[in-house]
Amino acid sequence: MHTRRPVLDFNSTSGVPTSHPLDAASALAMIESWTDVSPARQRTLKSAVSTVVRLIGLPAGSVILSPAYLRERILCRSPKALGVCKDRKSNIFSDLSFIMRREGILDEAKTPISGPWVALKNRLPRKDPLAFQPRVILNGFARYCSLRGIMPDAVTSETLEAFEFQLTTRALTRDPRRLVGRIRGLWNRSAGTIAGWPAQRLERGRDPDQYILPPDRFPDSFKADLEVFGRRLAGTVLDDPFADLPDTGDDTGDQAPLLHMKPLRQTTIDLRKSHCRWAASALVATGVPIEDVVDLRSLVVPVERARTILRFLWDRAGRKPSAAGGHVAEVLRIVARYHARLPAKDIAQIKEWAKPVKLVYRGMTPKNEASIRAMTTPQHDKDMLQLPAAFMRAARELLPTHPLEAKTLAMRAVAIEILSRVPLRLGNLSGLRLDRHLQRPDPRRGAIEYIVIDILDETKNSRAICMPVSKATAAMIQEWITKFRPIVGSPDCVFLFPNHAGGNRPITPQGLRDAIKTAIAEHVGVDFTPHQFRHLAARTFLEAFPGHYEEVRQLLGHASIETTIRHYSGIESEASARRFDEVVLNRRRSLKNTKGRH
Repeated sequence: MHTRRPVLDFNSTSGVPTSHPLDAASALAMIESWTDVSPARQRTLKSAVSTVVRLIGLPAGSVILSPAYLRERILCRSPKALGVCKDRKSNIFSDLSFIMRREGILDEAKTPISGPWVALKNRLPRKDPLAFQPRVILNGFARYCSLRGIMPDAVTSETLEAFEFQLTTRALTRDPRRLVGRIRGLWNRSAGTIAGWPAQRLERGRDPDQYILPPDRFPDSFKADLEVFGRRLAGTVLDDPFADLPDTGDDTGDQAPLLHMKPLRQTTIDLRKSHCRWAASALVATGVPIEDVVDLRSLVVPVERARTILRFLWDRAGRKPSAAGGHVAEVLRIVARYHARLPAKDIAQIKEWAKPVKLVYRGMTPKNEASIRAMTTPQHDKDMLQLPAAFMRAARELLPTHPLEAKTLAMRAVAIEILSRVPLRLGNLSGLRLDRHLQRPDPRRGAIEYIVIDILDETKNSRAICMPVSKATAAMIQEWITKFRPIVGSPDCVFLFPNHAGGNRPITPQGLRDAIKTAIAEHVGVDFTPHQFRHLAARTFLEAFPGHYEEVRQLLGHASIETTIRHYSGIESEASARRFDEVVLNRRRSLKNTKGRH
């Protein structure tokens, strides 16, 4: 297995690592000393460095020209978000690459591809539904292997991990992990479908910083008990709460409340089971032999083990609360009370240990707040409102000549239009069905008038969703269904957004999320996820109707109004601060208009 090395900064023409990374101020001075570069080229290079300094907003001496630094602050942001055009961003990074390669910070990019790799690339189609340009995807990896003399049939998972490390530390690649994931998927699909392709599969490597163990590492008894735990969480008052458990001879536990537990949805049960595995992995990471983790009771008996697990997560998070700590703390409490049936004093002790590790937000997370503030600026708000119609116009123009690209644009248009008008959760959006959820109550008109999700296990909180659909939104959905949706997908697929691999399956939530997020980042200039449309809807509504939390609760489908108030009370605080600022400004204006001295 490949071991991840520390990221090194290179600051010399020999490519030898130094302890002093190249900063923008040094780069500007260095460019002026290059006598083999024309004055015009020097001006272009200095302009690229100065633009990066301006975009980051720090002094030139604090801006570091390294792949990791630039990727985090500039490279991963869209041209729209940076306030430059696409060509300008491309030119900036082309000039930066020239500077950084000359100084040995980046590897050379023009490595020739060897004959065996050229032959392997030529076996790939130029386009396919799962990778629009598979040959282009493989290019960088083929160059990397050619330079090192690695033949296609000698490629291993470790080879791909080493390539990811090279992209991360020695290349200006926007998202090395995602690119490597696409290469892995393309390789494994080709191994089973393309004649002459190497047979070995490339498995995902394990991050050495990751403590969570795969399920197959644990004893069979632990895995069996985890399944019992899942079945009990799904049970109702009609089920025997302890039928699947052996008699421990301990009747001191608080058994009665289990009979009143609300049955959990399968997605929640799967999360609870995963959190149990996180807890077990943390226990093993502290030195407890994995053979001793024979069941879920092993996580909380003796009860000090719960403290050991939570202390590990506390230290891992830098002695701060964390999301993982909160999830594990909650599942340990559930296991102790409802599965291991510990005494009330032990359960109370676990609750006390959980307090420091639980991450509690009063309102939206800082990341969500930043995204919502950015989206509500006048220009971004205007761009977002116009985006679905602009995408659909472009899709109509592309349909005769480039149907796949047209279908992609139209899908994004419809998804963003629905989220803008009907703030669904991502799972409900990706799972919308033509035969059930899009309802046309008037048979004479035949128009979509409602989105109805009334099967309770399809929604969070088991609350039915019934949302009216405007005429404009319904017309866009209908155009998608009749003109664009049939381009890719099985004819018998009943889902509004079919899986591009075919069959009667919807697009995956992650695939739809990436499509929406990428489109908004590129054309609006804000990193915005589908779920944040729900926060945007709440903010927009409360700014128009302050204090109307019950209506927001119904709009978003929250089970309790306390959830709504906890998440969005800060919105009105911002509005109050703006109104107070206006009061102060009005007072200052009145003073300016007052004659005489103070």
